[in-house]
Amino acid sequence: MNNQLIYESRVPIGEENEDLTSSSEEDSEEERHKQELLRKIHLQQKIDRIAIPTADIDVQRELRALGEPICLFGEIPLQRRSRLRQALSKVIDLDETEEQKKQRLELHKQKLRNLREQHLKKIYLIEGPSELRDFRIKIAKFSLQRATKRIKQEKENYRKYLAQIKENEEEKERRYEEEKNKGIKIKIEKDKQKETETKTKMVTETETKTNQLNDDYRKKQITFLQKQISNSINKVNNFELDQSIHGEPRTLSCVSISPDSQGVLIGSWSNNIQLWSTEKWEVLKTYKWHQDFVSDVKFYSHNQNIDFAPLVDLHEKKKKKQKQRQLQSKESQEEDEFSNEEDSESSDIEMKIENNNQTDQENNEEDETLNNLHFASCSMDDTIALWNINKKNPISCLKGHENRVVKVNFHPSGLWLGSCSFDHSWKLWDLNTQQCIYTQYGHRHEIYNLVFHPDGSLTSSAGEDGLVVIWDLRIGRSILQFNGHTQKVTALDFSPNGFHIASGSKDSSIKIWDLRKKNTLYTIPAHSSLVSSLQFEKKNGNYLVSSSFDNTIKIWASHNWSLLSNLKGHSGRITDIDVANNSKFIISTSSDRTFKYWL
Repeated sequence: MNNQLIYESRVPIGEENEDLTSSSEEDSEEERHKQELLRKIHLQQKIDRIAIPTADIDVQRELRALGEPICLFGEIPLQRRSRLRQALSKVIDLDETEEQKKQRLELHKQKLRNLREQHLKKIYLIEGPSELRDFRIKIAKFSLQRATKRIKQEKENYRKYLAQIKENEEEKERRYEEEKNKGIKIKIEKDKQKETETKTKMVTETETKTNQLNDDYRKKQITFLQKQISNSINKVNNFELDQSIHGEPRTLSCVSISPDSQGVLIGSWSNNIQLWSTEKWEVLKTYKWHQDFVSDVKFYSHNQNIDFAPLVDLHEKKKKKQKQRQLQSKESQEEDEFSNEEDSESSDIEMKIENNNQTDQENNEEDETLNNLHFASCSMDDTIALWNINKKNPISCLKGHENRVVKVNFHPSGLWLGSCSFDHSWKLWDLNTQQCIYTQYGHRHEIYNLVFHPDGSLTSSAGEDGLVVIWDLRIGRSILQFNGHTQKVTALDFSPNGFHIASGSKDSSIKIWDLRKKNTLYTIPAHSSLVSSLQFEKKNGNYLVSSSFDNTIKIWASHNWSLLSNLKGHSGRITDIDVANNSKFIISTSSDRTFKYWL
């Protein structure tokens, strides 16, 4: 007992109780802090599990639907998504069941759909210039005249069709009566013992002949429908490769045949445009102005009397000059002087051509461009050029697109030029003033093609988004959208009948759209690769020509969309085709650096 050390507490009893109380309070405060941290962690985990869209535009729409600002100053898309999660956590039950979650998401989607519909229904009107109003009035008057003429011709064709049907019906009834009377006579002549057999035979013969009459009737109907296109189809079946001509060192990208079929324009990736004569297949002139690939060329169809004679004469002079140069090393100095005289003569011809053009411009300043305009071109350098075939440089340059210009097309009236670009827009240019009078946006991606309706009232554009959009130039709105291709639409053309439009796509198919039914009329599984160009026969639209990156050209009958001809000859991708106005030949360009003449 004495050996044990006894420690006595020197702390007062009251103070010891206070220390025990404070330590327990600290423990409970720490526990509450831990519980709060765990609650926040669990809450954050639930918030992080909230499904939100990844596209920033969809995030903004959902924030708008929740009544939140769609964007804060200096906010990046990642921060905006976090803000959307926090906003959603305030309006939803984080402990909801799967069924409740599905119902909430469905209601939210319906709310977003309603917002989108309301947004699409909104019409934003901006006051345009007086030139645009005058343009739309001119378009309306011009298209009304063209449509009246076209419908009158259609009614005349339909009247002939009904007359042919009536004639077929009368012929059918007449032949039926003859057969019936003949059968009655046979019946009287036969013995009563063979009456049953005779009746059976007559019924069989009558049915056979009736079927034959029906077949003849159907054949006559088809014959009548094909009567107008029979000559064209026979010509198409006889198309063969007549000429294969090497053009430029790089890919030939586009082609256009002159209205009189005497000249051909070839554009290339060498930034040049060549003018060829279809008579001797010689280069009459090369136009070097664009700074990048030439993407399209188009002859001005309203200038029917393009005079190629000065260029032909100049070409002949240059050929003689080349022959003289070949003889320079063998002949005397006098012959060198003679060749120099020839050079001066050819330069004199060029000067005369330039002087003639200048006098033409001075004599008629008001319609200067239209009188001298022969063709238009566009390029990857974002520019459009208007050309006279006798000049080295363009007579006008149109600038306004912010990205490469892909296609140009003249309006049927000849007063305006349409262009489409990778800047998601298409434009209309006044050829008299060389000013842009109309710019239209509407595609979400690049536009590849732009074509005009034969009446001039509508235009159609198509591009990377796979849509074929029909625009009414008289009101400046989209009136139809055809969505059927699975990939980008690269080729377009209106049929001369006015109610069909053909589109070709990277999905290798061609679709025929009916403007009256507002739907797909026919789908042609045409090629095995991208469809690069489409063109209807220009006079009556009796057939459709298509080209593709599968190195083939195919011709389709427009009355049943059957294949008429498959033209093979190119060793590279076919980039463009053009059908002559007289429908006698087709010219195609390719990445094999040749263009081919199909006759």
